Parts: sequence; C-alpha cells; structure tokens
Amino acid sequence: MSDREVVREELNRVSGMRPVLPVSLPAGYDFAREYDYGTFDDDPDPMSLDDETTTKRASSWSVHFLPKEGAYEDGLPVIVLCVQDPTSRGELCSTRSDATHLQRQFGQTQVVIYRASDGSPDMTAWSTLELTTDLDKVTWLH
Repeated sequence: MSDREVVREELNRVSGMRPVLPVSLPAGYDFAREYDYGTFDDDPDPMSLDDETTTKRASSWSVHFLPKEGAYEDGLPVIVLCVQDPTSRGELCSTRSDATHLQRQFGQTQVVIYRASDGSPDMTAWSTLELTTDLDKVTWLH
C-alpha cells in the first residue's frame, strides 16, 4: 500500500473537515508521521466509534512533521500543522502568533504551523509553502 493510500485511509476514519497539507516540504523533512483529529463535546460519543452506524466528525486536524534521520543534529524542530473548521465554536488550534507559531489562511480555514520541540527558530521555510487539501497534489506522498 502506498503512503498516499495509507494517509487516505487514516483520514477516512472520520467525517468532517480534511487537513490542509503542504504540497512539498522544506529541506530536512520527508513526510508526516502522525495525523490527529479533534472534535467538540457535542460530536458523537467517542465510545460509539465501535458502532458502525456512527461516524466521528473532525473539527480540527493536527499533522506532525519530524525531521529526517540526521536532521535533528542540524537543529530542525518537530513541526505541527493544525487546521480548524472555521464554523467551530471553540479553539482547537492555537491562536498564538509569535516566533514559534505561524498563522496562515487557506480559503476560510485558519492554519497554524508551530514548533513542537527545540530546534532552529527560523520558520521562514514553512511560511511560504503552497497548501492543499487534495492528497493527489501532495508531492511527498508516494
């Protein structure tokens, strides 16, 4: 199974919004390692996920990008890209805007890109990436 198929399967575990992903990645990163979704309390009971008639609805997605092997030594941090459904009534992604948090817009969706570990404070490479919700456009998925 290809990386793209694995990710598509992972994302299809829940309904609702889809994550926004970079079309390509900055030097030192090769692919996302973790896809986490968030929901609000009025979404279906998490225990009902075993019930095939109920589908959980994602209100946000956080995608974790770890540096390639050896890139840690170069000082690259773990990066998290968080997106939240613009119709959500609460905060699931940070609204901080500082040296460790980039705020971007993708259509109506707010995108937060932040450092989740120690490492280089330079977030410039992440500030200009082309973003998409179309997995077929993501070049780092093979």
